[in-house]
Amino acid sequence: MGSSLQHTSECFHQATKITSAIAAGTNVEIASSSANGRRIYGIAVFNDNNSIQPIRVFLVNGGEAHVAFTISAALGAGTNGSTSAEDMFGDDNAAPLMRKQLDANGNAYFNLPAGWSIEIEYYVALSARTTIHVFGENY
Repeated sequence: MGSSLQHTSECFHQATKITSAIAAGTNVEIASSSANGRRIYGIAVFNDNNSIQPIRVFLVNGGEAHVAFTISAALGAGTNGSTSAEDMFGDDNAAPLMRKQLDANGNAYFNLPAGWSIEIEYYVALSARTTIHVFGENY
């Protein structure tokens, strides 16, 4: 079996703030499409709402959205000083998809092909705001 190592060119970070002004059921882009493929190492959710927020995650190609998984962001995740930010990579529902590949250092990543993006959707209206950070490297 052959294998090859594809080197990355630079790091990227994209932060998206979602407020109560965005209606429930609206898709929000958290990782925009790029002309280059991306190696995503993490997606962190900071939930400043007063309830647990179920979030549906989509992989999008050319406007066609595919449901990838659903997670729940804990009440006050990463914002109230007692609950850590929700790590999508560590979530049991996301890990089978997001942690399939390992880099040369043994770190799990998700390979987002060129032209693809990631969107999320909330089931219920937010009472405050949620911030999502996506970070990794470009090919």
